[in-house]
Amino acid sequence: MRARKGVACPGSGFGACCGDTAKDYLARIAQGRAPLIRSNYDVYRVGNQLIYIRERCDTKAAMARFLLHLYPTGPTLLHATQQPAGFNNFDFEFQRYGVQTDGVCLVNVPLPEYDVIGIRTGQFVMLDGEFKNLWKEEVWRRIGSTSGALPSFLIVTAPNVI
Repeated sequence: MRARKGVACPGSGFGACCGDTAKDYLARIAQGRAPLIRSNYDVYRVGNQLIYIRERCDTKAAMARFLLHLYPTGPTLLHATQQPAGFNNFDFEFQRYGVQTDGVCLVNVPLPEYDVIGIRTGQFVMLDGEFKNLWKEEVWRRIGSTSGALPSFLIVTAPNVI
């Protein structure tokens, strides 16, 4: 898929890919950056967005719901209903932020305008009435870090369940 520069990519809300093929965009994002997370998807922070990239992506990999939990630096940044959990829930469907093209899945999620101390993300499905994680990963700010920048996070790997 190729879109004209400055034109939103059809049906995806993935304007950042415009003017690029999926492979071009992947190369540009990965150039000089290490992903925050390496798992079923590689997850990068670019500006105030999380970019999920999966090469050799099939429909099953795209259709599972994404979990995205952001742990803000203070409790006043939590939505009132989410204060007991300690994180803001930004779970989403692939179709909301993603596009599947050239055998690659690309997801571009805008982040809220506040600092976070941790991110939990992954994908899950409902099986026999229960949530089942396909994959789940976390990144946390290093102890003693004063920077709100996500690249200062440590990667904590959780095993794939399915």
